[in-house]
Order: sequence, then C-alpha cells, then structure tokens
Amino acid sequence: MLVDGDYQPSERQTVDANLSQDIQIQRLTAQLTAAYHRIAALEEQLLATRVI
Repeated sequence: MLVDGDYQPSERQTVDANLSQDIQIQRLTAQLTAAYHRIAALEEQLLATRVI
C-alpha cells in the first residue's frame, strides 16, 4: 500500500475528512452570506416601495 509521507492510512482518512468538513463549512458560509445579502436587497426594495 502506498502512503503519503509519514501518514498512516487512518490518519490520512482523518485529514481527508477534516478537509471535507472545512470545504463544506466554507460552502455553507458562502450560501448563508449570499442569502443574507439577498434578504438585505429585498428589504431595501420593500422599503423603497413603501416610501414612494
């Protein structure tokens, strides 16, 4: 079995799982940020229509 560097197979799986979790967190954070900005834009539109 080929193993990168000094990693044992189980350690490598842990590193991969942690990286996968980090990527998922980044994606969810980006989606949450986009949703927040969309809500803010819709709120501005709503307020603008109430003023007119």
